[in-house]
Amino acid sequence: MPPLSDRLRGGPRTRGERLDEPARPTEPVGNHVGWLFVPAEAVPERWRSRAAPMALVALLPEELSEILDGELALPALDPEDERILRLAARGRPVSAIARELGVSMRGAQYRLARLRRRFGAQSTSELAVMAARRGFK
Repeated sequence: MPPLSDRLRGGPRTRGERLDEPARPTEPVGNHVGWLFVPAEAVPERWRSRAAPMALVALLPEELSEILDGELALPALDPEDERILRLAARGRPVSAIARELGVSMRGAQYRLARLRRRFGAQSTSELAVMAARRGFK
């Protein structure tokens, strides 16, 4: 597999090319010759059909090493799942999670089981530790 810098910019850097210089595309992709990052509200109307939705996220050092080590990122969580992970990371018991969500104990247990499968946790305690390490506090 090529180095991450090559994969991110579409090809290897040439000798003497500085890393802080913008990458120059070596060949166009379709009719496109490159990409431009701009805030969504600054995209001109004529470009909107070609704009790809993006999110810029500041990474913590351990998250960067996970990405560089090849671990895959999980798809975004919905707000309800984030709330459950925050409660679990705080050590809240299932009964308290159910009460805060306004669902039955069985409903809370089902949602926690789904999150355990998603994160590969064997128990709710393990899920809580994983959530806390990922910043769900």
